[in-house]
Amino acid sequence: MPSVLVVDDEPYITDIVSFYPGQRGFEVVSLNDTRLVTDALSRRPFDVMILDHMMPHVLGMDLAEQLR
Repeated sequence: MPSVLVVDDEPYITDIVSFYPGQRGFEVVSLNDTRLVTDALSRRPFDVMILDHMMPHVLGMDLAEQLR
């Protein structure tokens, strides 16, 4: 089953963004703190990551660059 990691500091946004992939059969994991992303990725890989750009602690683009 394809998987999606959704990261946004606003819980209602992760709910909205997660809804459609979840309805289409994707396994969706939502996080509201960028500091938890590394731990989630150490547990399993994801096929797609959706990151908010403006988040506390680490910007989405900076996080994407770090993970590359």
